[in-house]
Amino acid sequence: MDITPGIIKRYSALLTLFVFFFQVGAFADSDLKVSTGDSSANEFRRTSHAAIAIKPEPTSSLPIDMEKSISKIGKKALKERVENLRREKKDKFKELTEGFIRKIVTEKAIVSKDEFLKPGERNLNDCIERAIQEHVPAKAATERIKLAKQRVIKALRDLFAEATYEFENRDGSLSGQEFKGKSYRMRFKQPVFRGGNLWAIFQKEQATLRGAEAEYTQIVNDLIQKVSEAYFECLRAQIVQKDRETLLRRVNKIHGRSRKMWDQGLISEIEYLNVESLQSQIENDLEQAKQDYELAYLDLQKELNLDIADRIRLVPFYSYKKLMAKATKKNGKPSSGGKNSVVLDSGEPLKPLDEYIKMAYDHRPDLKLEANRLRSNIMAKRAALGKLLPQVNIMMEFGDLGEAFTETADPEVQMRPDYKPEWQTYLELSWNFGGSTVKYTRDRDQNAPSVSQFQSGSGTTTRKDSFSVAILDNIEDVYRLKEAQVEIMDEFVKLEDKEREVIKEVKEAYFNYKRAVIQFQSQIKQLLYRIRQAQLQKHKLEQNEIQASEYIQAENELLEEKAQFHKVMAEYYSARVALNRAVGLRGMLPVKEWE
Repeated sequence: MDITPGIIKRYSALLTLFVFFFQVGAFADSDLKVSTGDSSANEFRRTSHAAIAIKPEPTSSLPIDMEKSISKIGKKALKERVENLRREKKDKFKELTEGFIRKIVTEKAIVSKDEFLKPGERNLNDCIERAIQEHVPAKAATERIKLAKQRVIKALRDLFAEATYEFENRDGSLSGQEFKGKSYRMRFKQPVFRGGNLWAIFQKEQATLRGAEAEYTQIVNDLIQKVSEAYFECLRAQIVQKDRETLLRRVNKIHGRSRKMWDQGLISEIEYLNVESLQSQIENDLEQAKQDYELAYLDLQKELNLDIADRIRLVPFYSYKKLMAKATKKNGKPSSGGKNSVVLDSGEPLKPLDEYIKMAYDHRPDLKLEANRLRSNIMAKRAALGKLLPQVNIMMEFGDLGEAFTETADPEVQMRPDYKPEWQTYLELSWNFGGSTVKYTRDRDQNAPSVSQFQSGSGTTTRKDSFSVAILDNIEDVYRLKEAQVEIMDEFVKLEDKEREVIKEVKEAYFNYKRAVIQFQSQIKQLLYRIRQAQLQKHKLEQNEIQASEYIQAENELLEEKAQFHKVMAEYYSARVALNRAVGLRGMLPVKEWE
């Protein structure tokens, strides 16, 4: 039974409405959210979850506080400052192009930096936000997420019909007579069966999107750990430097008194030389502490993308005086039996190791990245297999055509084109059979009458069936299937290696944290011992029972114990951050100020 034009028009109208609503729903929102659920994810049950801890933030507009800052600074002054910085960058790196320099040195970056460098203290969260904002790999990962979303939209669009509208207006002459004509056509092409190729490609792009999101999260988690460690190390070095400066001022006074006493013959030369040697050693330790602080602050500047001259004040995480006052109070009662120990964090107790390993399977982004890459390769194999199966497409076209001569015997009579319907149905079947393409087509075509035809009063109707074979023209689709299988095996090996690496990192972070807690308690006891010893030596010095060098030695040993205590505190907070990163959850163990 032949397809009539009426049936074609009704079917075409329905198909047109379907395509219209699909396009409105799919392309109106640029941030299309695609469901990531899939029943086949049971193959990789432990690693196929798509929970992402941190989502990339939009960076297209300036925050409100930045806009206020721009209005205060003045647009003109800001532009001059930006141009000066661009010229300085060009002078330093002549190989860079003007366009690239304009892209990296912007008004937004200048205002953001000025906001961060305002007077006041900056806590760890402020530094982390600044680092994420300025981290180039994080920006690149955000762009990869946007690209992956666009590819998902493209793959989703390929599942539905292609729609084309064509309008034509023409005029000409035939045997000396002028004629005009107009026509329009609507063309639809719908894939009926592609061997699952289109659906596999859509799932592949979904896996790529989830992998891009996991990659961004992993980059941010690694950055958080680096910034946190630099922050704690900078605080440690700063406190140690201040303690050594305080001790040096006190030792300088003792050294001056010892000099006078030696001149007066009240102390021996050996005692004076011992005091002078200790004073020189403390000066050397102070210079080393200054170097450590500058290097630690340089690492923090690098993570925050600050210049060498830029300085910020950091919020300390604990007060040494308050902490030691509490430790002295708890350890001042021997009858307590040693149960009263200083607790850094009184929150949730540490869970068993197996619990953290299970959490890592659910939340570790680099594990999700490898799992989604493996899934992407599996879908790529299915897409390659689909190309070796029969491919069926249907094409349908309908419209109207009207042509008429413009000159008649009566000049007042104007001929108008008489529109006649025309349509075409086209069925295509192709199959890559062992590298050779076998193709069959069935075409039904009806053309409207045209003045250029021999019998212009009637159109033409054509029925055509064709069959063709191209010998070994598509062998690459055959060996592409084998390549996809090899890529699956390679990616599976990477997933297993990453799984072992994640388990190892969780165990290391877990035991490092437990050791940091034990070291803290041990260091508290050792520090209390040194404090009591220094107090005793000070009392003996006041009673003239010991020499000044012995007291200085006790104070120096106390200072070394305090420096070790600050190092233990930095390692403790770094261990909490490392365990959070190993599990994949940023706020699992809160990193907050000790109270």
